[in-house]
This record gives sequence, C-alpha cells and structure tokens, in this order.
Amino acid sequence: MLEDLSSINKESIDRLKKAGIDTIEKLSSKKVEDLLKIQGFTIISAVTHIQEAIDFLNSKEDEAIDKKDTIKILKHLSTNVLNKLDLEETEVKKGSQKIEPTREKKLAQKPTKKRKTAQKPIQKKKTAQKPIQKPIQKKKTTQEPKIELDIGYIKDLFPEEIVMRIRFLHFKLKKLEFTLEKPNEIISYDDLNLYSEYIDLININYKNKNQNLVIKELAIETSYYDPLDNSEIEIYDLMFECARVCWVIARLYANLSKNFEKLEDYDNAIISMVKCSKIYKSAVYFSAAAVNQNKIGKSLEPKNLEFESEQSRILAQSIAASKEERQNNLILASKLYAGLSLLSRRLFFLGFDNEKIKKQLSAQADFDMGKSCYLQAQALQKMEFSESLDEQTQPRLIEDLFKKAVYYFSKSEETWEQMIKTFKDLEEHEKGNILFNLSVVNDNIMEIDAEILSYEVVKDIYNPEPYIAVPENLAEILPRTTLYFSNIKPMDVNVEIYRKYKSKNLEKPNPEKKREELLSKKTAIGRTIKQLESLYNDNDIDINKYTELYEKYTNKLNDIELEIQKLG
Repeated sequence: MLEDLSSINKESIDRLKKAGIDTIEKLSSKKVEDLLKIQGFTIISAVTHIQEAIDFLNSKEDEAIDKKDTIKILKHLSTNVLNKLDLEETEVKKGSQKIEPTREKKLAQKPTKKRKTAQKPIQKKKTAQKPIQKPIQKKKTTQEPKIELDIGYIKDLFPEEIVMRIRFLHFKLKKLEFTLEKPNEIISYDDLNLYSEYIDLININYKNKNQNLVIKELAIETSYYDPLDNSEIEIYDLMFECARVCWVIARLYANLSKNFEKLEDYDNAIISMVKCSKIYKSAVYFSAAAVNQNKIGKSLEPKNLEFESEQSRILAQSIAASKEERQNNLILASKLYAGLSLLSRRLFFLGFDNEKIKKQLSAQADFDMGKSCYLQAQALQKMEFSESLDEQTQPRLIEDLFKKAVYYFSKSEETWEQMIKTFKDLEEHEKGNILFNLSVVNDNIMEIDAEILSYEVVKDIYNPEPYIAVPENLAEILPRTTLYFSNIKPMDVNVEIYRKYKSKNLEKPNPEKKREELLSKKTAIGRTIKQLESLYNDNDIDINKYTELYEKYTNKLNDIELEIQKLG
C-alpha cells in the first residue's frame, strides 16, 4: 500500500491513485517525467517518492540476504577476506546439524544421513576430535560464523567495523562511477552524499605508515583510468584516493545540473553546479596533499582541478543569468551577464598555458559583456523617464549601449573566427560549438544594426554594474595532513613579539583620523539641524516634535565639540 511510504502524505496518495498509481510496485516502475505530469509534484518529490518505493520493495529481500551480499562485496574487493572464508572446515554445531562456512555450499542444505544419527547433546558427545572452541560452543542461533578480517597492519588505525564500512562505501562509490557513462540516469542525493562519509573515514594523518599496505588491507582499488592521459594511474596515497572520489562526485553533480536544466528546474540546476564547484575545490587540496603519489595524471592535477572548479562556478552564474533573461528580468540579467564576463576574465588570468582555452575564455568574456550592454539598453527602452535620465539623456544612453554591445559582439566574433583558422587540431564538437557561437553573435549584431565604434570611443561609455550571484567556491572537505600548505614552520613565527606589536598599535590610536571622523559627524548633524529649521519655518513640522529633535541634535553637536577640544 502507498500508505507504507513515509515520504508521501495523504493528499499526494489521493493524486497518485487518481492517476492510476495505487500500489508501490506501480510507483517504483514510473519515471520522474510521469510524476511531473501530476499536479502538485516537483522534481525533488518525484525522485524521492520513486526512490523510496524502490527501496521499500527491495527492503524485505535485502533483510534476508544482507549477510550474503556483504560476503559478495568482500569477495569482489579483497582476496584476503576470501581466504579467511575458506579456512580449515570450521564446524558449528546447532543441535544435530553441521554447517560448513564455505562460499560454495548453501546454508539451507539438507543434512545427510550421517548427521541424522548424531542426536546426542554436544556436552555428552565423547570423540577424539579437536575440542570445539568456546565462542562457537556458545552460539545458539543459526547465524553464519563471524568473519575475521585480515587487518593486522591497520588495527591501530581502524577498528574492524570501520574497515567493513570503508569497504562497503568504496564499493557503492564505484557503482556510482559507472553511472557517469549514463548521464540521464537518476541518482539519489543520499548516494552522492556517501562520498563525504567515505572521505571522512580515510582522511587521517598516516604519518610514516606504508600506505600501499593500508590500501591493500582496506581493499581499495589500486588504480583508476585517466581519460586525459588515456592510461591507468596507480594509487599510492590515500589523499590521492580522496581526490579521485571528489573528482568523480563533482562530475556526477555536473550531470545532475544538466538534467535539471533540461527540465527547466533552474534553481536546482544552479545548486547542483555550485556543489560541483565546491567538490572540485576539495579535490584540488587533496591532490596537492598526495605527497606519496608517483604519478598524478592530467585529470587530477591541482591546476586542472582548479580550472574545473572555476569553470563550474561560471556555469552556475550562466544558468542564473539565462534564468533571469527568460523571465524578462532584464536589469538583473544584465548585471548577471556583466558578472559572468568578470568571472571569465578572472579565469583567463589564472595562468593556464592552454592557448585554446584562453582564446575561448576571452571570446566568451567579450560576448557576455556585449549581452549585458544589449539587455541594459532594452531595459532602458521599456522604462519611463526619471529624474536622473531626462528626455534627452536616456535616448542617447540607449544608443551608446547598443553601440557598445556591437563592439563587444564583433570582438568575440573576431576571436572565434581566428580560432577556426588558427587551431587545426580542433575536435568536431569543439568546432561545432564555435560555429554555433558565431551564428548566435552574428544574429545579435544583425538585430542591433549599429555602427562598430573604436575602443577609444567605447571606453568612455557607461558599463553595466556587475553582479556575481554565485558565492566563492570554498572547499567542502580539507585534508588533515596540512603541512603542504606552507614551507614556513610554526617555530619561525614569534607569537609573543606579534602580540606586543599588535597591543602597541592598539594603545596608540591615530588622532588625525579620529578628528576627521568627528568633523564629518559634526557636519552631518549641522545639516540635519538646518533642515529642521527649514521645516519649522515652512510649518511642515509640529512645534513639539521640532523642539524635541532640535534639543537632541544640539546636545550631540556639543558632545562632538568637546571631543574635538580634547584632541587639541
């Protein structure tokens, strides 16, 4: 029954039943798009309900085979654990039944004739066999024997249950990695958030520990495929493993953002892309902290990860600007495009050596500034005349903004055309993107139909005010081994001298700066008193109110005069 699902309220259940979805089985087989057609369902609620329905159907089966699944995971991840499972035919007595803890035999196997004859209690049985150990003798349930993990080297780092959890999380994250090849597949936010728990468990200071042995006993895969290097990269450092996981999860969030954008759910698209940017930033720090790593690979180089982080932030700002433009909020959209241009120029000057990327960023920054000027001019056309923009000033400003937009559009067009002529190694999708950009910018130039001015004329024209809506991309998680941050040792900083210097500065304030502040306040209060007198003379203020305010500001003025006299 749908009532068994905790995330669905009664109103939503009634809507689902009206749409013909009256069982959990039917709900689990639906797609997100099917639920979005029903009134009252959003993308988040649809994903949540479908996921819970799937989890509910699998829960009973999962309870029955939970331990078998754990053994399968361990077999997939570690040969050491498998060897432990095939130990010397351990026997567990349960009444008259003998159970062998092997992978090949099922627990539900029927007892043989030989087992049926052994009906005496364990305590009275006298045989020459090896005595049964106490832990096994106390076992009264039909549970499988306890698995002893081979974690001799890392016992002082992780308890056994933590090792089990790390292996499970590693397996789950590997499954998530496979979905990168299926960008349209629905991914649960809960699954994506597993990365932070995984990193939090292995993000410790290993000091002089041999991390190769740690990786082996944790059953973590020792290599990953780098698409930029087109090769397998061996993993020798746990901090590098953290960087790899962040890199994978960041790309999954980028795919999620694209899916939200296709569904026109722009708010969630922006949030997902901001999350992507922050996780890329975490990968930067972990990659830089991997001091035991022999080869990093281009994908996980700190510089390339930094670029991906900034690029994701730019994409989030771009989605925000496009959203406001579609909703016809032209002033805000103009400011967002101006901010987008600044972000592209900032990325341009970060020092990347790839000329192709630098040309693309330069062209994109010019186009976004042109778009900002264009939308600002359109917004002013729809506005009524104000005090600051009279009948003569406003039309001239609109004309200047259109001309400045054409200047930036033509500049970006020139850069993209130059890229096609210069870079002969452009891939098909890169060339296709540039040609599409050229068609868009050419349409904008044709629509405005204004003369192209020189830079000397354009530089004096008003620039739209930039607004950056996306916050600075701060890392979500940092490595605990932080010595790589600086070459300066803590002992090089004399804390006592710094404190004395700071207190000395606090004891001696600047009298000239204080005098300027007091004079500024005195001037402001003097203007206020004059305005009060003007209002009183014009009979625009009650005499009682005037007396109260006049006395208040006069007292403040006298206090400031006394403070100025004390300064000398």
